[in-house]
Amino acid sequence: MSDCDCGIKVTNQSQFKTLIMLLVINGVMFLVEVAIGVYANSTGLIADSLDMLADAIVYGISIYALGKSQLKKIRAAMASGIFQLTLACLVIADVVYRLMVGSKPQ
Repeated sequence: MSDCDCGIKVTNQSQFKTLIMLLVINGVMFLVEVAIGVYANSTGLIADSLDMLADAIVYGISIYALGKSQLKKIRAAMASGIFQLTLACLVIADVVYRLMVGSKPQ
């Protein structure tokens, strides 16, 4: 599909700039949401902040893989998936913990 001749030409430089912008946006959003989530004792905000962190890390891994071999891109995608799965398990564990112990948002 890469030679579809559909007129879209994306260079590594334009991908790099876009990924950097997304990395910064997600990093800032992570910091804001985790701070407010911890202050408010809100699993929802903390979970969403972890999603932002996961996205930022995936963008970082994508920046690393940009212009690398296909094998390195596959490994980067696998690492990103494992990281996101790990964060999802942590959020589920926190929800189960709060369900057992009890928690009220402020």
